Amino acid sequence: MKYKVFTRILFEKRRILVLYILIVIFSLTFLNMRLISLDNYLMQSRIPDIIVKGKMDDDGELKYKYYNDIPNLAIQLKEKLNSDIKIYSVVSRSLMTDRDPLTNNSVEYTIYGVTDEFFENEIRSELNKGEIPKQNEFQAVMGSYARNFYKVNISDNIEQPITLSKDWQKSDIGLYNLSGILNDNLAFFKGGVFVSRETFANHYEIMDDNMIYVYTNNKSDFDEALSAIQDLKMEDPSIGTITMNFYMKQNTIRNAWISGISISLFTVIIIILLMAYLMKGTSKKIGILKAIGVPNKFFIIVFSGGISITLLISTGIAILCTHILAILFNKSLSSFLGYRVNEYSLNKYCIFIDLAFVIFCFIISFANIYILTNKTSPKEAMKNN
Repeated sequence: MKYKVFTRILFEKRRILVLYILIVIFSLTFLNMRLISLDNYLMQSRIPDIIVKGKMDDDGELKYKYYNDIPNLAIQLKEKLNSDIKIYSVVSRSLMTDRDPLTNNSVEYTIYGVTDEFFENEIRSELNKGEIPKQNEFQAVMGSYARNFYKVNISDNIEQPITLSKDWQKSDIGLYNLSGILNDNLAFFKGGVFVSRETFANHYEIMDDNMIYVYTNNKSDFDEALSAIQDLKMEDPSIGTITMNFYMKQNTIRNAWISGISISLFTVIIIILLMAYLMKGTSKKIGILKAIGVPNKFFIIVFSGGISITLLISTGIAILCTHILAILFNKSLSSFLGYRVNEYSLNKYCIFIDLAFVIFCFIISFANIYILTNKTSPKEAMKNN
């Protein structure tokens, strides 16, 4: 009886109930896919706010050593800036540059000698597989493009010359093995090979920095760091280019939030309008049933319970559809690139938003049903009938 009351009064026909479920599934699946895309977009903001590089040689030729040294810059910046600003000294070496002749896009495959602190603070949370290098062991973490380009898996030896010296020797080939792989969506470091500076110094020699990464928490810290770097550059001719990513990162984050909120509101509005349409014309039917002795509590329990079950089923199917679509998108992209990637995956934001959506819709529907059943008069319903 409860099922018949729920379907006949609220949906009139079974096919309208099915249509309602399909609309909810489509709306939530669309919302989930957009959230996945926005999460991928946000990952592009996980880059240093400021990058300082040493100058290249006067001939402009790209050598293995990459940039010239800026040995004292990190120490000077740490003395000038507050402790909340993270400053990482980096030794970079150029493996090669791969350019696609069709798209003219290029990927720089680069060795980055970074501190163990950088691995802990900035790399660990971005790993897709494996782990950060163990102390005093010749291990490396690779970006997704580098890993696929050199065709290595976790624990494999990297059959490339990996060293922080200014030139490589034959003995450097196969010296390091792969301990971790970065997320596919972390595009900034996609061609990177990250090794520990401390481990290299323990076995060979201490190498001077030729790059500096600066991470700030807010605009005030960014302005302070940029001003200090520019002042030092006036005094030190070895400092080359200064790349500022802070405003780009802030715009990326702001645009992602605006898009996410807009899409969420649009989806909620569609569902609310749909529910309002379904509630239209139910007063008469509720009033007739109340006239034959059906209490308000019955309607509240039946309608609220029915809507809740419908929303939960629709949400479960939408999550399953999102997961299947993500697999298909990854398969299509992997086929296009020629190697396996995992750029699309169901994440915690999708689950959280979907559950919040169910709770929100339940509260709205419960409030509507409660008000409708209490204000509907059997006498008025019989008169209108």
